[in-house]
Amino acid sequence: MARKKSIWRQEVNPKMAYMLIGTAVLAVFFEVLILTLAVERAYAIAVDHMVRTPVPHYSEQELFR
Repeated sequence: MARKKSIWRQEVNPKMAYMLIGTAVLAVFFEVLILTLAVERAYAIAVDHMVRTPVPHYSEQELFR
């Protein structure tokens, strides 16, 4: 009975390999794009919130009572 070839030992079609690599690169690119947009939006919301919310100012006497 012949041993089954390991999947890692089989020859790979170069076109398929390039397609897989290209798909992985595109997936990483879009993931970084989505995360960048999400962080930018979160930052904009935080800045907008900070601008709209008045910051209370305390004198030194009030702080160190």
